[in-house]
Amino acid sequence: DLLFLKRSAFKHEQEVRALLYCDDAPAAQPQKGWTIEVDGLELVESVLLDPRVPDHFGAAMKSYLKRTIGFKGPVQKSVLYTKPPVINGRVPEEDL
Repeated sequence: DLLFLKRSAFKHEQEVRALLYCDDAPAAQPQKGWTIEVDGLELVESVLLDPRVPDHFGAAMKSYLKRTIGFKGPVQKSVLYTKPPVINGRVPEEDL
């Protein structure tokens, strides 16, 4: 269960996690993993950068993803650390 815990601050990521377990694998030669080919351009819909990255780094990363790799989705800084709006002196519950 610990492998599937997700902090609520990151629920927007909508990630998918897969866990593979083979109970008849020889213990003396543990499997180091499996290679699964995926097309990242098809799999990833958007990229959120750490909100603390400098603007020039964010711009360079966006340029690299768009021009060099051909990523078509949005590339933005996360708003994870921004202050929630205050309405009538209160922070809405969904922003807590």
